[in-house]
Amino acid sequence: MHPIRLALALGLLVASTAQAEDQVRANAGGVQAQADADGITVQLVNRDDGPWLSVENRGETGTVHCRGRNVSVSGKRNQITLQGDCPFIEVSGDENELQIESVGEISLSGDDNRLSWQRSSRGSAPAVGDDGDGNRVERSAD
Repeated sequence: MHPIRLALALGLLVASTAQAEDQVRANAGGVQAQADADGITVQLVNRDDGPWLSVENRGETGTVHCRGRNVSVSGKRNQITLQGDCPFIEVSGDENELQIESVGEISLSGDDNRLSWQRSSRGSAPAVGDDGDGNRVERSAD
């Protein structure tokens, strides 16, 4: 796909996570788009396995709509609500708090993160890999 068309498509995907009054930016060269939605900055980054939603900032609070996309959190001290189905969530940042509606797999390499999930899209509980220290992953009370 042509880089500009791909960037525009990525921009539309990120825009779908944002409200009408939010800012959306796209970068055709880096095939990356960014949206400021509900108090949190989310980037849509193209990886080998498809587009990922990425939160890299510090101290933000807000809601991200996964809509079937994978999520990466590398920031610190964020409070994030992930709505919809998030097939794979990786957390390499520290001291983040995530409230997750639906997840299939979680990978933790950061420290002191708190993740609470409502539903697993992969059986009774999501698969969890934890290479960090002091992380807590638990099912939330409905």
